[in-house]
Amino acid sequence: MNKRINNTIRLISIFFEAKTALLENRTRTALSLLGITIGIASVSIVFSVNDSGRALIFKELETFGLKSIWISRNISQISTDQPFYPGTGIATEDYLYLKNNRPKSLRVMSPVVTPRTVNSVVYNGKRLNISIVGVDSSFFTINNESLLKGRFFSADEVQRRDCSVVLSEKAADLLHIDISNDTHRDDYILVGDKFCSLVGIVSKKNRDFLSSINAVKNEPDLRLMAPYTVIQELNGDSSAIGHMQGEASSIALSNDALHRVIDYLTAKYQGKYAYRGESLKSYIDTANNILKGVSVMGVTAAAISLLVGGLAIMNIMLISVVERTKEIGIRMAIGARKTDILLQFIFEAVLISLLSGIFGELLGIALIKLIPYIFAVEIEVSVVGLVVSLLCSVFIGLISGLYPAIRASNLTPIEALRYE
Repeated sequence: MNKRINNTIRLISIFFEAKTALLENRTRTALSLLGITIGIASVSIVFSVNDSGRALIFKELETFGLKSIWISRNISQISTDQPFYPGTGIATEDYLYLKNNRPKSLRVMSPVVTPRTVNSVVYNGKRLNISIVGVDSSFFTINNESLLKGRFFSADEVQRRDCSVVLSEKAADLLHIDISNDTHRDDYILVGDKFCSLVGIVSKKNRDFLSSINAVKNEPDLRLMAPYTVIQELNGDSSAIGHMQGEASSIALSNDALHRVIDYLTAKYQGKYAYRGESLKSYIDTANNILKGVSVMGVTAAAISLLVGGLAIMNIMLISVVERTKEIGIRMAIGARKTDILLQFIFEAVLISLLSGIFGELLGIALIKLIPYIFAVEIEVSVVGLVVSLLCSVFIGLISGLYPAIRASNLTPIEALRYE
């Protein structure tokens, strides 16, 4: 017990000796801090940008439904020697069959039908150009729609061909619909030649970042969704479906769900139509690869800065060993052990790097808080980044101080005292 107490007291004493040595050489200590500080700030910023970028992208991708898949006819795959078959290649009976006999990898599906001639709606005499889609009631779940007011139309309304429609928030605002009150069946919107009941309004979908990089072509907030049976009736065709959007059982099973639906359609129509499938998984993979590439470049730049800072600490510690050789000899002569000398120099290096890490994190946080004002992009401080960067600084200090500490501890008292 006494031995453990003595060892603890010895370590505390060595620590304070290291702190005193650093304070006596403030200029040198400050110069040692600089390289690591910049590197740690860079690491903190890289983690924060990566985490915030990932959160932003995935938040916008979620507005499509992360497990979404799309299947449509692929006109571009028709060869010149193959006869052209008219139509979309997808019929209502195909959708109903897949709905009742869907594979395990497919959780739910909805047809998507667009009007051939109608591209605007009228409300209280005001006309608005808008994206109109005919869908099934399951579309709202697949597409992660969030109700602002009212309700979604039901499967029964789809089957009965009731013209019950759901409008986007921005469209409702442009049509001067009072969304402070619940929507009811007295609100009618003219779609083509049909008076439709407005039953619900969905919240705005934020896709600003994806739109800024041209990943989204259609305006997500100017939409009207109606039962697909109603839009088919407007088109004068009760069977044609433009494309289908489904939700896979999981992101990993997205490609399997795509292939199974395409295989069914290809087999049914005996190869008359070619089909193409898309899944959000491919966009997720692309986003992850881009973020990974940005992270690698950022971490590489930060690592170079940390390496330079680590070498600076090692160089300054070696100079310190030379300048304090006589001091080391005196300490050894009055009873200091090799391990005491070793630990003192390691403590000094670790203290320098730890202070560098703290200053670097403070600098990183300050810069992260400035980024939204300079680039108009929201970014949050990454706690993981702060922890990792601080651990990196301590590790670099330990490695950088090890060689100078070993060199100092290997000096003999006689040669150290004779050193001029």
